[in-house]
Amino acid sequence: MAVTETEDGLHRVIEVLSETDLSGYLSRIRDDLQVTKLSHFEYVQSNDLERIGLSKPAIRRLFAAVKRKQRSYTKKTSNTQSMSSPPATSCLISSSSLHLSTTLGSGHYGIVRQGIWNGISVAVKILRGCNAVSDFVREANAMHTLSHQYLIRLHGIVLSEPLMMVTELAPLGSLLSRLRSEPEHFLVHMLFEYARQISEGMDYLEQRRFVHRDLATRNIFLVSYEQIKIGDFGLARMMESDCDLYKTGAVKSQSIPVAW
Repeated sequence: MAVTETEDGLHRVIEVLSETDLSGYLSRIRDDLQVTKLSHFEYVQSNDLERIGLSKPAIRRLFAAVKRKQRSYTKKTSNTQSMSSPPATSCLISSSSLHLSTTLGSGHYGIVRQGIWNGISVAVKILRGCNAVSDFVREANAMHTLSHQYLIRLHGIVLSEPLMMVTELAPLGSLLSRLRSEPEHFLVHMLFEYARQISEGMDYLEQRRFVHRDLATRNIFLVSYEQIKIGDFGLARMMESDCDLYKTGAVKSQSIPVAW
């Protein structure tokens, strides 16, 4: 059963490999077998997967997961055609077109470096280790459905080893670091304007049914001294119902009223 073009794509293949603990085979499945969509598995035989190193139990597990994912997204697409969320449009970026330079920072599952892509300055998040693939995919999936003047924009992902995410660069860095290094530069009216922009960006997220979950000055970035952008969507979650309660993962019965 094929999934729709807007749902099928390499990001779905990555999700399936992550769910079946087969992320280490991504490059061989992509490059040797030329599989870049879930629907491409219809043309893959067991001996093809054995040839690149998968065991028979792993092959059965992978094919079963592919079928489940196809059924899941086919059903989801039919139930959400009337929703306003844009289709997945992440750009696949070749590593050869990306030139990295200085390190900008580090996080719990990777480092961020400055780079040049297609003649423009970008920020590049580089995945550290294969255990965070699902988090990486979750953040990319969250970002490529969002587009707003006060949110960091995703340019695309690089399917290399390690995986990389290419985003808009905020030249002045995080608001936290600037407040600490240049406290005298920020006047009250500037902070008020930042608060207004943050509120507008968060209002957009609320309209898209997203909870950011990690809004902090370290995740607010300065494009200029006049404009901020909200970034770091690694913890973002989409609310699954129309109610204004968010259930935490740690305590399933615990619900928290949230404004966005």
